[in-house]
Amino acid sequence: MTDLAVSITEDQIMANIGDFISQFVSCEVVQVQFNRAPMLPKSSEFVAFSKKSMKLLSKPYDTYTDTTKKVLGRLQYVVQVDFYGEDSGARASSISSLMSDMSGADFFKSSGYDMQTLYASDAKQLPIITGEEQYLARWTFDAVFQINQFFTLPVQTANTLSVNLVNVDATFPAS
Repeated sequence: MTDLAVSITEDQIMANIGDFISQFVSCEVVQVQFNRAPMLPKSSEFVAFSKKSMKLLSKPYDTYTDTTKKVLGRLQYVVQVDFYGEDSGARASSISSLMSDMSGADFFKSSGYDMQTLYASDAKQLPIITGEEQYLARWTFDAVFQINQFFTLPVQTANTLSVNLVNVDATFPAS
């Protein structure tokens, strides 16, 4: 059995978000996964973002054709965006504002994917201690998106039916 082919994948969602952030900052922008691994960028100035949660906003909606069933799921997709370094506070507040602004709406609409920013939380300062036991400035916020994702399933249908009269007593005599 193969996996379902969805209209927008997590890789496409995350790449789109990275592209949006990258157009407004001069530092490196990387997608990360939360774990105990050391930080990837060698510079102290960077932006890291990762998926945080995903849930259905409504029950799936089904439409049918003669041979397929299209299932549309509306998802709330939350991404945590972390800004590191001296300019992290200004970058975080600016990108948070732009994601909630028409700049975000226009960018994601023009991307060709059915995704849209619902809102971005206020930026918060959460400094961290590096492996060298030094404080590193970090500001973070959550970006919340609506993703309209669909997939198509094959279905069996009856396009034409033949109706014939059958004499039940003659065809299926009593034993």
